[in-house]
Amino acid sequence: MAAPARGAQASAAPLLTAHNFRDIPFVAFNRKDDMQTEFVGKAFGLKRVTLNQLFVPSSEGQVRAVLAGWGVSVVPRLLAGGLMEQGLLVDVAPHCTLPIQLYWHCWNLESDVLDALTAALTHAATQSLSWGAERGSAP
Repeated sequence: MAAPARGAQASAAPLLTAHNFRDIPFVAFNRKDDMQTEFVGKAFGLKRVTLNQLFVPSSEGQVRAVLAGWGVSVVPRLLAGGLMEQGLLVDVAPHCTLPIQLYWHCWNLESDVLDALTAALTHAATQSLSWGAERGSAP
């Protein structure tokens, strides 16, 4: 869960809690994006969660919105990790992660090119995504 770091306040950034999440704006992809709600529910053991959400239909755009101070967001570690290392973003819920299954969709065609692309993509995902690296197989 990423939030913007604010200078000297970065090390003392308020953590997301079961008592303050209703007061914080969340940046989501669109109305069908339930990652924010699922994350808060998982983090605090809640069955029903209602959030104040803003919508930015781009993963990179969500990160830029968080950097601009629009709110907090569940974003891919691959996008946020470097910004966290630079001190530009902070993890406001470090005790919780939300694994997301990824799927590769392609036409069901007999194609050497698609087969090679699928194999290359699956191999790269296994090597570079934390799900694959932790479990030893592709998502």
